[in-house]
Amino acid sequence: MGAPRLWVRWLLLLLGGLVLWMAYRHWDLGQWLTLEQLKASRDTLASFYTNHPLQTALAFFGVYVLAAALSFPGASILTLAAGAMFGWALGLLLVSFASSVGALLAFWVSRYLLRDFFQQRFGKLLRPINDGLAKDGTFYLLTLRLVPVFPLWLINLLMGLTTLGARKFYIVSQVGMLAGTAVYVNAGTQLAAIESTSDVLSPGLLGSLALLGVFPLLAKFVVGALQRRKLYARWERPKRFDRNLVVIGAGAGGLVSAYIAAAVKAKVTLIEGHKMGGDCLNYGCVPSKALIRSAKAIKQLRKAQTFGLRDAQGTVDFAAVMQRVHSVIREVEPHDSVERYTGLWSTPVLAQGAPLKFGVGMFQPDREKNDATYRPLAQHLSARLGRPVELRTVDSWEGLAKSLANGETDIALMGPWGYVLAHHFADAQVVSTILYQGKPEYFAMIVTHPESGLNSAQDLIGPKGKGRTFAFGDKGSTSGYLIPLHFFMQQGIDPEKHFSRVLYTKHQAIQTQVTAGQLDAGADYNRNRTAMIDQGLIRAERSKIIWQSAPLPNDAVAVSAALYKDKAFVKRVQEALLEVGPLLKRQPQLLPANYTGFVNTDNAFYKPIRDAGLATGKLTPRQ
Repeated sequence: MGAPRLWVRWLLLLLGGLVLWMAYRHWDLGQWLTLEQLKASRDTLASFYTNHPLQTALAFFGVYVLAAALSFPGASILTLAAGAMFGWALGLLLVSFASSVGALLAFWVSRYLLRDFFQQRFGKLLRPINDGLAKDGTFYLLTLRLVPVFPLWLINLLMGLTTLGARKFYIVSQVGMLAGTAVYVNAGTQLAAIESTSDVLSPGLLGSLALLGVFPLLAKFVVGALQRRKLYARWERPKRFDRNLVVIGAGAGGLVSAYIAAAVKAKVTLIEGHKMGGDCLNYGCVPSKALIRSAKAIKQLRKAQTFGLRDAQGTVDFAAVMQRVHSVIREVEPHDSVERYTGLWSTPVLAQGAPLKFGVGMFQPDREKNDATYRPLAQHLSARLGRPVELRTVDSWEGLAKSLANGETDIALMGPWGYVLAHHFADAQVVSTILYQGKPEYFAMIVTHPESGLNSAQDLIGPKGKGRTFAFGDKGSTSGYLIPLHFFMQQGIDPEKHFSRVLYTKHQAIQTQVTAGQLDAGADYNRNRTAMIDQGLIRAERSKIIWQSAPLPNDAVAVSAALYKDKAFVKRVQEALLEVGPLLKRQPQLLPANYTGFVNTDNAFYKPIRDAGLATGKLTPRQ
């Protein structure tokens, strides 16, 4: 017998779907696929598994296969249930194979009932997809499985409509879904341990939920890395890039592209093997327009009698016409010349009257609050300098230093270590230092919580501290990274080996996690700790200082190397900053609480930070 006719397949599909829908509604199966029901039935399920391990495992496997094959909602709940009932290892094994088998069954159903119809009706639309799958179907499917954007049931059905082989579909699905399955099963093991609402904040559960949130980002990164590796496999990756853009061809398009890129401070190389201006200047647009203009002129002369003009016939001297064409080319040529574009690359970073880009670090817990805090200072600078000032909040101190170095930022209020990096690598120059309670200095510190058992720095670097958890700030931070690292190195301590886990995060997060008991100790600075206490973000009695540095130079206001060349303008910047202190009495919003103004300083003021950078090996001496 041949295959059933198409209408029979559709009838079977409709009848099957109707039966499943009625069964689902009649027995209210959805109530069993909820997190609440899972929690309520956890003890019963665990007890049944203890008494009947094989039967429970087989029954669960069958139910999961059926749910996956029929695309029932609640697959995530079943996956969590696997972790809660069987533990991570066995739960992962059961769900991994059950989900893959169920997916394969759904794939076969879609292929048997629907593929012929869709291929006949939409064959032209599906042909590029089928060609792509034939060429690289494994990667396409793996991408869909790794990045959980589309529902798994939808992927199963859609793949059944294509020419992808069933064996390849199963193997890739098994591998691609494994990571996501592992994450959900692990979360289920943590949910199984919940006895009261306080258990929700257990470190294990928080870790599992965090992993659930991070997983899609990690998956996207992996997929992107695979794509890039495949794309660039034929070429050797350079160790460094000297240019932001390389333009091949100095024709109309190439010249415009190079000009725009140079205007936004990109490093550009323009390559032309023949004549600048390309066809447009030398053979096309410009010569043709010159010829057309001469042709229009002779045409008008020959129609002069129509306008009452006699003896205005005119004769064409082609040599003279071509001479004019070449003269027009020579007239335009300087605009497309090597000299002009070579000079363009070395134009000043700031054109007269262009907006100044004022960069600040993440001094406040979030970007919106940070922008609101420092916008009044940006407006003050704009009014005093007679230039628009654009405020830019940069997420990390290291990122702010890089932005000042590469021209993305003109003026920056930045941490001392960030300034030293920007000066070392890009000749950025400090012009002023912020005052905190009237002093141009602050302190790095190490904090812990009172119940940690750590009462001093010696406890932290000694046996009591070994195997603890510790957090630095980001690697562009002075108090959060450089100075504490220097302290540890002076004591002969390698933090990565001494502590069981070392984190790199934001100052606010360090204080929050230390006071909550989630971290044993962390690096911070006095200004941040005071601000968080004043704002009610942490309780003072939950944050204990066990080490404090010598006084450190406060945050710097630095300008780019290009801007520093304009000494008159730099002086105006310094004068505008010196005005802030007296103005605070009338305009307290110009600076955050406890900041009292600015004082002029120079590069020598930051020598202690530079010395610490050299001592730790984070800076190398200039040749």
